Amino acid sequence: MNKDMLMIDGLQYVNWNRGLFEQAQRAGLHAIHVTIAYWENSRETLENIGHWNRHFLDHGDLIMPVHQAADILEAKRLGKVGIIFGFQNCSPMEDDVKMVQILHQLGCALCSSATTTRVCWPPVVTKSRTAVLPALADR
Repeated sequence: MNKDMLMIDGLQYVNWNRGLFEQAQRAGLHAIHVTIAYWENSRETLENIGHWNRHFLDHGDLIMPVHQAADILEAKRLGKVGIIFGFQNCSPMEDDVKMVQILHQLGCALCSSATTTRVCWPPVVTKSRTAVLPALADR
């Protein structure tokens, strides 16, 4: 493998533990997009972020949070796996477009808008109009 190449796993949804973090590190991954919300609402997503904060404390020798692209390079330099938070739909934003910024500040960087059923969209698009789409684009 080219030493300048970045190895990023584009999506994982598993019950994370130290063994899996060690496996990812041994595999040469520099970052993983982890699903922290599948159908969860805002409160449940915040709870999941809390669980991940515990992972960062307990397994800081293996993983680190990614808040910007430079963090992936830093993870590579340190021999760690960068963790990128993402959602499988818009449910964590509920009907509040302000949640886009709040969740982004907490490290949530990716949101699939069409990979699951249409059920996730009416609360966001109907109540917030289409404000969430420009808000996502600004992040």
